[in-house]
Amino acid sequence: MPHLVITVTGRTMDELRRARDAAEHADLVEVRLDGVADPSAAGALEGRLRPVIVTCRPTWEGGSFAGTEEERRRILMNACDAGAEFVDVEARADFAPDLIRARRGRGVVASAHLFGTGPHDLAGHLGMLRGSGAEVAKLAV
Repeated sequence: MPHLVITVTGRTMDELRRARDAAEHADLVEVRLDGVADPSAAGALEGRLRPVIVTCRPTWEGGSFAGTEEERRRILMNACDAGAEFVDVEARADFAPDLIRARRGRGVVASAHLFGTGPHDLAGHLGMLRGSGAEVAKLAV
């Protein structure tokens, strides 16, 4: 069954929550913490009206998060601990296997974002994502 996923951003947690709650026709809301000045996974989940995907995309894969990988790991692990329905982690992240293992794959989106010169070996990329142990494989080109 198809699902409508709406991605929302904000510069503050209040902006992000308002955008999240305004996505009333979505089945899932992807909350992008990478654009928030002081990201809080618990804050992104607080009072949600529908299931969410928590994402904190690093600059090296097209996002806005310029902090350390340890900070990003902490944010995403906090999202797991706070009850996020899904957490999106880049398959290339060093900590992706730890996050997938911690959730036994459930509710984890292993993603790869191939922008620029064009995608090469899509089948290989998709096979790698599917073999990660995550529940969902996401390949954006």
